[in-house]
This record gives sequence, C-alpha cells and structure tokens, in this order.
Amino acid sequence: MKKYNLKFWKGISKKWFSGFLPNLFAVIIGIMLTFGISSIIQHNNEKKDVKEMMTLIKKELNENKQWLRLRIQVYKDESKAFQKILTAKTDGNLRNIPADSLVQLIQQIQNITESFISANAWDIFKNSETITKFHNKSLIIQLAECYYWLDNARESMAMYYKEKTDAYIYFDYEAFPYDYVDALFANEKSKTFVLKHINFYFYNIEINFTLFINIIDYTLYLIEKDENSDENIIDYDTFAETIKN
Repeated sequence: MKKYNLKFWKGISKKWFSGFLPNLFAVIIGIMLTFGISSIIQHNNEKKDVKEMMTLIKKELNENKQWLRLRIQVYKDESKAFQKILTAKTDGNLRNIPADSLVQLIQQIQNITESFISANAWDIFKNSETITKFHNKSLIIQLAECYYWLDNARESMAMYYKEKTDAYIYFDYEAFPYDYVDALFANEKSKTFVLKHINFYFYNIEINFTLFINIIDYTLYLIEKDENSDENIIDYDTFAETIKN
C-alpha cells in the first residue's frame, strides 16, 4: 500500500490557510463596510429628502396662512360696505352718500379674488416614497388634517363667490350708483345675498378661517419640534389657549 507524504500536504494546508483567512476576513469586512456606508448614505439621502419636503410644506403653509388672514380682512371690508349700503337704503338716506363714495362701496361688495389655497407641496409629499420612510407618523396625520381644513376653506370660498356671481346685477354702477343699489334691492336674489352675507357668511368665515390659521400654526409648531427632535410637545388645545393669551 502506497504511503503519502503528509508533511507535504500539511505544508500546503498551512500556507493556503495562512493566505486565505486574511483575504476572507478582508472580503467580509469590505462587504460589511460597503453595506454600512451604503446604508448611511441612503439614510442621509432620506433625511435630506424629508428636510427638503418639510421646507416646501412650511413655505406653502405660511403662504396659505397669510392668504387666510388677508381674506378675513377683505371680508371685514366687504361686510362694512354691505352694512353701510343696507343701512342707508333701509333708512332712506342712500342719496346722502356721495356718488364717488357709493361707487367705492359697490366695488368692494363686487370684489372677487381667485382662491390662493395651495396644496402642491403636500400632494408631492404624500405621493412620494419619502412619506413611507418618514419616521413621525403623528406628524403625517396632522399634515393630512391641516390640508383637509384648508380644502374646506377653498370650498367655502368657491361657494361664496359662486353665490356672489349669481347675485350680480349687470348694471353700469359707476355711472348710475344710486340706480344700481335700487336695482340690487329690487332683485330678490341679490337682496337675499346681501342679507345672507352680513348675517351668515362673514361670521362663519371669520370664525372658521381664524381656526384654520390656528391649525396651520400648530402644524408648523409640530414640524419645528420634529426637526429639533424635541419631545416636549403640547396638545392643540393648550397651544390654542397659549396663542389666545
């Protein structure tokens, strides 16, 4: 029976293992480093995407807030104009108002502004992969609720302006402002709109739009808390009370 030289094979085994094991460890460490670095890069990219989206959303919410504030002021001006015309007409003192002043009042009540409410940043965010990787689910729910109420504001504006347009009387009020007001109150639809505006629309819009502004402020507050990793968060009621005071 043939005998093998085990010393030869032992020499080869030792040399092979002595070279293989370091290379194996180097490959494993390299793979781990590659995956680790890729994971870090991916995580940083996701954080960057979230930060960019939150920046857009904050800008959009602030613009919507300023627009709501402007609309409240415009409604106040319209309401005052409606009230002056209504009081003067009811008391029989309409023609005591100077013609140029009456024209300005009529221009105010005929004012129509396109809705500026924007949800573009929110639409991009909620339809992107970024939202699925966003860690703060509570903030996502708050954003959804905030934009829900903003959509309500937009619908309220659309409804108001539709009724306002339907109640229009096409009349040269700049040349005949007194006759225009007489025709306005002679028309049942127009007269009803004037009374409804003073007694219903302004009250509801001022109250609701102020509420929507508070909701935006609270949402911006939560975004800031999330960005600063601050867990000392107060609830909405406490926040609203703080604003009021």
